[in-house]
Amino acid sequence: MNWTDLGAVDWEAVVKIAAPLVGGFALGRLSKRLDARQEAKKLESARAPAFVLEPAELLPFGQAALTLRNVGDVTATGVTILEPASRTNTGPYILDRPQGKSLRPTEGIRFLVSGWMALPPHLDVTCGQIDGPTAVAVPTVAEMRNTRPASGRT
Repeated sequence: MNWTDLGAVDWEAVVKIAAPLVGGFALGRLSKRLDARQEAKKLESARAPAFVLEPAELLPFGQAALTLRNVGDVTATGVTILEPASRTNTGPYILDRPQGKSLRPTEGIRFLVSGWMALPPHLDVTCGQIDGPTAVAVPTVAEMRNTRPASGRT
């Protein structure tokens, strides 16, 4: 065993074995080190991208612009919005659907939706940092209607 590679040591097992053999001082230092490593692992696993869909503007002919924003604290790579499973021949259609994009924290991607009133309550988004698709809530009809129309009229 290479003693410089302390990451390979199962510290929980060492504490259990060493408890009856080692005095309180050494055991306390070992326990603090174990707690610090577990806290670091917990913090690292908590860092992940998170997404929201924001209404951007309503467009003519039943189209709307939405923005997919990364509200997490790390860059998301390979960001893709999946087609809604409920899509029919009449819509909704996601135009300019983001596929394989990268989003830094607070950065957003704008895309268009045709037939936006028929959107399901959420869209599935995938990225390289999260296992499986993540459901992202779609803005409600009321939220969409409160956005500014493309013509500038309110």
